[in-house]
Amino acid sequence: LVSGGGTSAEAIPLATIMAGVLRDDYGILPKWQEARSTNTAENALYSAEILKKAGISRVLLVTHAWHMKRAYAAFVANGISVIAAPTAFYGRPATRSWAYYMEPNMRSFRNAGYAIHEIAGGYWYKLRYGF
Repeated sequence: LVSGGGTSAEAIPLATIMAGVLRDDYGILPKWQEARSTNTAENALYSAEILKKAGISRVLLVTHAWHMKRAYAAFVANGISVIAAPTAFYGRPATRSWAYYMEPNMRSFRNAGYAIHEIAGGYWYKLRYGF
């Protein structure tokens, strides 16, 4: 199952793009596509509907490492057992000191933005969706 709607009304859904990459680059044909969702909560809800109809209750969830906590909670809240398979880690190489991460540069601002987005998103999901 590949999942994700369009980022705007005229945009190609992310599920369609992922299905094309899997097909063209890896020779894999996804069995299902969920292309209606506009956020992670909807992604989990609509994906769970598809999966439950197919008798599937446990998945390997692949998403960005920053995003895994919220995505995991969304799928579990919709009755899907999850094995987390995070990707795209932004970790600290062992050879770098803490000062490396304190430098004011675009990398630091980008990573801070990801962190703030996920922290705020986690609180919003608790308020809006209860998980």
